Order: sequence, then structure tokens, then C-alpha cells
Amino acid sequence: YIVLLSSVEPLKVYAYNRFWLRFANIPFSLDKLDLYEKHFTVMNYTDTDLKQMFCHDFIQMFESQNPGYPWSQVEADIFKMLRGVFDGATAQLGGGRVRGTRSLFLKCWSLTGCQIVRESCVFIIL
Repeated sequence: YIVLLSSVEPLKVYAYNRFWLRFANIPFSLDKLDLYEKHFTVMNYTDTDLKQMFCHDFIQMFESQNPGYPWSQVEADIFKMLRGVFDGATAQLGGGRVRGTRSLFLKCWSLTGCQIVRESCVFIIL
């Protein structure tokens, strides 16, 4: 997801609801750590196959394979998790709780990409 932090106090975080799915070319396991196609998903910078899927195709496939578990519910959980990450990261910054940071952080904004890895039924943010 692409996430925009537009304010620390009050905390305002926005996530674009379109995402880019990328897949490792070889199934993950904790061996052969030097095998690039097994441990990374960014294949567009090397001479390998790039496996990707449009998010609307993924959502359709996800919902057909998981009846009764709509993507909108999963995405709401992801957005809640992202909000929690920013809540935790900025908890001590606003309100002058960290000496000298109030004016600095009230003027900050950030646009960043968040990589979310799905391992079984657990989402991990990187």
C-alpha cells in the first residue's frame, strides 16, 4: 500500500486502496538464503520473470477462494494495523512529549510504500 502521513498532531494517515502484488518466483523457506528469486519479490530490476497481479484480480480470486470472508474485512484489518503502526511510531512525538520535537514533527509529512507479507493468516508489515 502507498501510505501518506499528513499530520502528526492530530495524527492523519491515509492509505491508497490500490496495491501491487508481487510474488517470489520460488516458494519461500529458510534455506538457500543467497537465492534471490526465493527471498525477494522485486524482479523488475533483474533478468528474471516478474510475477505480479492486479489488485482487482487478486480481490476477485481471494473472495472466490474464501467465501464468507470479504476482502473489505481483510483490508479494514490491514488499515487498522497500519494505523496502529503510526500510532506507536508517533506516540511520543506530538504534544512536546519529546523535548524540542513538537514544532519539527508538526510540519512533517511522508509518502511511503508499505510492504505487507502474508504468512499463513498473519500479515506482517515491513
